[in-house]
Amino acid sequence: MEAHLPEELLREILAYNMLPTHSDFLRFHNDYAERYRLPPISRYSHLLLVSKRWLRVGTPLLYECLHLATDEQTAAVAKVLSANTQLGLAVRCLKLEGGLQGSFVDVAKLAPRVHSILFVFRMKPTDNIPVLREALPLLNPAFLQLETVNYHNKTISEARKLVYACIKNSWKSLRTVAVSDSYQDMWSLAGVLAESSIEEFRCRAADLRGWSRDGTLQTVLHCPGLRRIICAGGLRVEASRKILENGGISNADIDKVGFVPHSWDDGEMGNWLLVMLDMREGLPSSAQAQAPRWDSKLCVI
Repeated sequence: MEAHLPEELLREILAYNMLPTHSDFLRFHNDYAERYRLPPISRYSHLLLVSKRWLRVGTPLLYECLHLATDEQTAAVAKVLSANTQLGLAVRCLKLEGGLQGSFVDVAKLAPRVHSILFVFRMKPTDNIPVLREALPLLNPAFLQLETVNYHNKTISEARKLVYACIKNSWKSLRTVAVSDSYQDMWSLAGVLAESSIEEFRCRAADLRGWSRDGTLQTVLHCPGLRRIICAGGLRVEASRKILENGGISNADIDKVGFVPHSWDDGEMGNWLLVMLDMREGLPSSAQAQAPRWDSKLCVI
């Protein structure tokens, strides 16, 4: 019976069983919502052994989401993509944590359809900055996530500068930038975003207060094409508006800010954060006020 299935439908069936969603694959490591580790794709790759047709249709799915973390891994991926250029065309998401040696340039050249990138600034001193300088402009993502870690070295600093330069000068298709909670170097990034092509900025609601106080958020709002700022987390409407107004943000810019629920808001951490925000802003706190108020998936203040 499977021989009569249209290939488009067969591909969707295999993708459903073999692939994580792009949002799950690109989840921040330090995201409180990360309740589980994604199973490796190889766990489901036995489905490709059903028939030669399933193998032909399903093999590109193995390369739709690529996670590069070691030099050996990057070299192996580059070798496979060089042998079959159709696999490179299948790459849509990149998670970059390391392995940024010479082979990474080949991966960037052979994957022209990359749409989304999670760049984790976890570089080792041995990672090759000249390679990164050559490879990054070859990519042109529409969606970029940036995550910092709790240690720093010169390579990380240089890598961050290269990514910022691409945001500002090279990645003209970039429309959304998202940052992990307590993102380091946000002040520098804000200045870059103000001169970028983005339409949407995503962050954690818990960072909103500090950024509006030190002018970081106001700098991001200078971006000429910015249409919205989406904050994940449980800030209440009244507290949020007060925070932004105290930062001297205009009503027109406040209208660009909205909130989406975050799964960890339903737990103890989310309730604690809401109570603390109420106390800091001098707002009444109650059992009813501890739950975030959502109109639907997006709450606009």
